[in-house]
Amino acid sequence: MQTAILLANQFIMLNLDLVMDILRIANRVLASPQFQWQVLTVDNIPAVSCNAYIVQPACHWADCETLDCILVITGFEPETGLHPPVLAWLQQQYQAGVKVGCVDTGAFALAAAGVRPTVPMAIHWDSELSFRQQFPNLPITTAGVSCGEDFFSASGGLSVVDMMLNLLSQYLSPTQLKDVNQILYCQGSTTAVSPERSQLLNPQSRIERAETYMHAALAQPLSLNVLAKMVNMHPRTFSRQFSTRYGISPIQYYRQLRLKHAQLLLLQTQWPVSRIAELCGFSELSNFSACFSQHYGISPQQLRVKG
Repeated sequence: MQTAILLANQFIMLNLDLVMDILRIANRVLASPQFQWQVLTVDNIPAVSCNAYIVQPACHWADCETLDCILVITGFEPETGLHPPVLAWLQQQYQAGVKVGCVDTGAFALAAAGVRPTVPMAIHWDSELSFRQQFPNLPITTAGVSCGEDFFSASGGLSVVDMMLNLLSQYLSPTQLKDVNQILYCQGSTTAVSPERSQLLNPQSRIERAETYMHAALAQPLSLNVLAKMVNMHPRTFSRQFSTRYGISPIQYYRQLRLKHAQLLLLQTQWPVSRIAELCGFSELSNFSACFSQHYGISPQQLRVKG
């Protein structure tokens, strides 16, 4: 896997350290290292981190060839990464099939580049309002990690670890991924797992994380496969455990969330019903009306008149 890590000035050093060190650990558990990376900067000159560490770019981003992944890491001022030439390059790479990702405010750069993943972009809660103001039609989540087939993201901090483990799961066997975990979390013997790490490995906590993702992505429906992949579970296993936990299937639960959100918007706003349907993930107004009527026993228009 050939990865380009794209930095903007005032990037957060912890995010870069975690990404590179987890790739290093992955290479350590392999007989023949498979993960290579190069650090780039948006303006092709040395980038200075928010803690004053200077990073030299390995090359000009336009000279990179045969990339598998691009990860954008910016800082507290995401506008420093919004250079039109590099945004055009990001869009070109994404359209060519390169997997792209971001950490926290890196979402601003990918959104400005026209990247539209099938899953929400993860972003830190402190940047949520600003992002929604600039990109009101793009779904985001502050739940930590959001990954899809062509996209991966983390809201920052230690969620970067979960993002990288999700990415590595596409390239490593379960045994190799377990070895990466063992080194990364310094667990000692395999029987000496801390209560905190046991909670992270617990399938129940992953089900709860998926439920959080659902709440954060009401405008762009998530399929069963995407939800299961977000929490690194097989779709059938995920569906079974989710149904045990909540009493209904993941898709039924998710539809109820979207309809409940629509009900609130109908009662609390004067937006057109078509706009509310779109915000709740229904591309067809007729489908929205039928689902709403079936669930509540009243049409959206009737509810608004009655309310």
